Amino acid sequence: MGATQGTLKDRALTIAKERGIARVRDFDAAGVPRAYLRRLQDQGLLVRPGAVSLSLPMGMVRIP
Repeated sequence: MGATQGTLKDRALTIAKERGIARVRDFDAAGVPRAYLRRLQDQGLLVRPGAVSLSLPMGMVRIP
């Protein structure tokens, strides 16, 4: 995995952590391509609870 992909991964996971449930357009605004979001879903790092939203899987969510 190259440096750009690692940066995209970090960016995408940070958005999901900060927002809880993020819209695809939130990732678009941060420069994370939709195809990359699909890869993160395939790896189990993001889940898609709705047609236009993504979140972290339950095991990755910390409740304070």
